[in-house]
Amino acid sequence: MKLTDEQIKSIISRLNGISSSGITCPVCRNKQWTINNIVLESREFQHGDLILGGKSTIMPFVTITCSRCAHTLFFNAIRLGIVNSEQEQKNNK
Repeated sequence: MKLTDEQIKSIISRLNGISSSGITCPVCRNKQWTINNIVLESREFQHGDLILGGKSTIMPFVTITCSRCAHTLFFNAIRLGIVNSEQEQKNNK
């Protein structure tokens, strides 16, 4: 899922609210980040099996990448308000 400009602005606002001095990269101590403009998903581990449909849990993420060292942080897209959890539960049934 591609993020809209409005969603990106919302993410920036939410992340800026986490720390008054900004998010510091744990690898290189940089404070400049790039918000990747897509929502990614992570699936529940199924011992190498690919489960299509069924009851596997899928977690949507928004990622930001350090502009200096490329370290990437994952933020839960539901908690950021980018993905509606009720709609996702209906889609995963």
